[in-house]
Amino acid sequence: MVAKSIRVVALGVLLAVAVAGSAQAASVAPCGKLVVTVKESKTPMQLDPRSVKCKHGKFGTGNKDRVLLLQSLSYGPNCTMTAREIGGKRYQTFRVQQNFCALKAGKITVQMQYGAAIKFTKTEGSYAKRKGGKVSITDFK
Repeated sequence: MVAKSIRVVALGVLLAVAVAGSAQAASVAPCGKLVVTVKESKTPMQLDPRSVKCKHGKFGTGNKDRVLLLQSLSYGPNCTMTAREIGGKRYQTFRVQQNFCALKAGKITVQMQYGAAIKFTKTEGSYAKRKGGKVSITDFK
C-alpha cells in the first residue's frame, strides 16, 4: 500500500515538472525571443541548426534560413551557431546574445569566433512594444 502511494506521488511530481516546463517555454515573453536569419545575398548561405549550442537560454526551432532562440527563466539567449556558404568552403561560427527582457530588453551582441567574417544587421527587441530581437546575416565580408 505504501509503495503504491509513493508511486502515485512520484507520478504526480513528474507530471507537475513536465507541465511547468512546457508552460515556461510557452510563456516566454515576445521580447525574450531572438530570431537569427540568413537573408538573400550575393553569396548563397545557410544556417546549421544542428550547430546551435546555448550557454544560457535555449534553442527553440530552426532550419537553414531561420533559428529561434528563447530566454531562460533568468537569462537572455546566449548561443553559438554556424553559417555556411552553400557549395563553398567559407563559414562563420558566431555567438549571439540578447539581454534578459525584464532587465534591458532587446540589447543584442554578435561576436564572430571562427572562419570568414560576415556582414549582419541587428534589430533590438522591446519589452514595451512586445517584440523580440532579430539578427540578419546578409553576406560574407
